[in-house]
Amino acid sequence: MIRKAIIVVLTAAAVTAALAWAVSVRWRYCHYTTQAQITVCGGGVSVIIARRPFGSAFRDLTMPPAGWSRRPVHPGIPTSNIGWPVLRIGPCVYAYAPYWLLIGLTGSYPAIALIRGPLRRYRRCRRGRCITCGYNLKHNVSGVCSECGTKVRQR
Repeated sequence: MIRKAIIVVLTAAAVTAALAWAVSVRWRYCHYTTQAQITVCGGGVSVIIARRPFGSAFRDLTMPPAGWSRRPVHPGIPTSNIGWPVLRIGPCVYAYAPYWLLIGLTGSYPAIALIRGPLRRYRRCRRGRCITCGYNLKHNVSGVCSECGTKVRQR
């Protein structure tokens, strides 16, 4: 049950990252607090965390407008649709995660789980085992698995 919930959450995260990538090619979203800036742009997600609160003059001079806007060129935000993860530590901590990395990390486990289940059932069937529990059914004549009660298809 927990495994299925993890697969659903990771699939939702991968789909959300893919949709954010599609939307952010033309649009950008910025969100600010007193010590942080989160920007969703065409290449990925960037987070800037200040070691002390941003001053209003600093925010007015260097930061793009908050909310949804067309994506202009801004020196602190990568403009390409590809990129590499970045972590810079100085007066501000700057982290950038590209969308392809987010989609790959969140989508790989659900993709493997999607392929693994049918492959496991196929192998068990070919080896003469129950497709549900893997119990050996070579000498079973009843047509029902004695371990789990699943109906067995006779070859």
